[in-house]
Order: sequence, then structure tokens, then C-alpha cells
Amino acid sequence: MSKMRRLLLASGLALALGVAISATAVAQQGGGQEKVTLCHATGTGGFVEISVAAPAVPAHMAHGDIHPDEYGDCPGGGEGPGGFVRSFFVQFLRALWAWLTMVFALRS
Repeated sequence: MSKMRRLLLASGLALALGVAISATAVAQQGGGQEKVTLCHATGTGGFVEISVAAPAVPAHMAHGDIHPDEYGDCPGGGEGPGGFVRSFFVQFLRALWAWLTMVFALRS
């Protein structure tokens, strides 16, 4: 592989990683309050995953929302809007980070 091609590939991966991290950081901002993941009762017997400000947790628990199980899953596999895409994206970023770490460690 030519040096220019490797440089372009590395630049593209770095750019993709930077955009992903920025998007994640923006999505996690919530007015400065800590966020808590809950399984929101849909009213039809199912649950979807939501994130709420920590002070709102007691109100959500009072109307039937529950905490995810020890694996972070909601009953029935509900993940809320974009849940699968978000989960896939996070796993992709973790794999990309591991790969980049390995590549740069081998080059040192």
C-alpha cells in the first residue's frame, strides 16, 4: 500500500472517530445533570430504554419505570428510538479504538 494511501486511510479513520466522539459528547449533555438509564413502561406491557436526569428518577419509578437488568437490558429487548443503531455504533467505536491501539503499538 502506498504511503499516500495509508495516510489518507489513517486520516479518514481519525476523522470518523473524531466525529463519533463529538456526536456522543453532544448527545450526552443534559443541562449539566447526571443522566440515569431507565426502562420506560410503554403502557402496552413493554419497555423502552430512556435516559433521564437523576432528579427525575423517583417520578419515573413511581409510574412503573424500572432499572435495566445487570447487563443493561430492558425486559423485552426494547431499546428506544435508535437503540440498535446506537449500540452498534458504540461497539464499532470500541472495536475501532482497539484496532488503532494495536496498530500503533505494533509500529512503536
